[in-house]
Amino acid sequence: MFIFSLLFCFALISISSTSNLDPQLYKNDNNSVIFLDKLPKLSATSINITTPENKTYTEPMGGFYPATYGFENESDGTNGTDIGFVDSLDGGGSVEVISELTGHSKVIYYNTTANWQWANNSFELSQTSGTVEFWIRLGETNERHVIYLLDGSGGSISLNWWEDGYLKYDDRPDGIIETIESYNALQWYHVRIEFDLAIDWHLWIDGVSKDGGSGYGYDHTPSSFDEFVFGGSDSSNMWLDAVGYSWDTDYTIGDNLNEGLLLSYVNNIVLDWKGYSLDGQTNKTMMGNTTISFPTQGGLHTIQVFGNDSTGTMYQSEIRYFSIDITAPASMISFTPYNGTNEVNKSTTFTLTANDGVGSGVSVIRYKINDSSWIDYSAPFNLSIYEYGYYMIFYYSMDVVGHIEPENTLLVKLVEVQS
Repeated sequence: MFIFSLLFCFALISISSTSNLDPQLYKNDNNSVIFLDKLPKLSATSINITTPENKTYTEPMGGFYPATYGFENESDGTNGTDIGFVDSLDGGGSVEVISELTGHSKVIYYNTTANWQWANNSFELSQTSGTVEFWIRLGETNERHVIYLLDGSGGSISLNWWEDGYLKYDDRPDGIIETIESYNALQWYHVRIEFDLAIDWHLWIDGVSKDGGSGYGYDHTPSSFDEFVFGGSDSSNMWLDAVGYSWDTDYTIGDNLNEGLLLSYVNNIVLDWKGYSLDGQTNKTMMGNTTISFPTQGGLHTIQVFGNDSTGTMYQSEIRYFSIDITAPASMISFTPYNGTNEVNKSTTFTLTANDGVGSGVSVIRYKINDSSWIDYSAPFNLSIYEYGYYMIFYYSMDVVGHIEPENTLLVKLVEVQS
């Protein structure tokens, strides 16, 4: 009886100890339930977050853009269909992941070695409407470079960076190749394509509408798009980064316009599913290392990585804390006028204060009188050493990470005390 009671108590303790766990530990973002008998003995060494670091960030991490496919999870040199984004190659060519190119980290480089070679990314589900956006860089203006959204019967959106230096599209029902604008080699462009196969499609380059809202026609008559195709003519060079699809529920259109924070981690187990939670929100699925949008709200943030193995056992990293500080503090001056709103006497004291909100904290407040040198504020001051007349008090504050507030001014009139 004693042994049974002891085991029963141990079971109660074991079950009740899970009651304080985050509910996200019991299901992923597909609502797949993890039953109690599948709960793991979680280990802090199973998944270890590398970045974001436990520090204050004042700006995004250079070169990393949020996307459906950002290639952060691929090792440098990964090539061909070993790249998660590349499902097939048509005609050959060399496609690989490189570490960095002119401000973009982890990009795909495609070099065609014969005429008309392609690489394809197949969609999980065919799409009749949606938005695709990506960064592209062309190696030259004397070769053809193409991007297709393609259906199985050959209908498409066909963007062609022609060998005459102009970006064009195919409007085949009318038998016309339409010119959009000239382009430069060795320059990154952000491209956004919005389509509705029942109507037309629209194009933005670097945030500027190219069709003016009137829309473009399709190449033949596509019924639904099922792949993203990129390639070109003989000896063409193309680089792609941060491909985003609107039907990816974990990606928001527009996020890849700006750099974010790289979420990277190491783990010592094979995971069938991986996800992360920012600030305790619902898990978002990821393929591996990924880039998150740079938080717009300052202050303390948390991030945690989760994963399931093939047996359904779930693992988690420790919670990583990091801070965002992108704003300067705000200072103010207070005093009691001798008369009116700005008349003071030689005993009037001026007090400076500053507040950095949820930021890194105020480092220093500085002030000066007219053209004097800047003084680090340490205690209330007055104008007792000055002659009567008008004075401009300048003041500003700076926070711990170096954000400097714009100068503030206060005009006062120093007057003699009337007897």
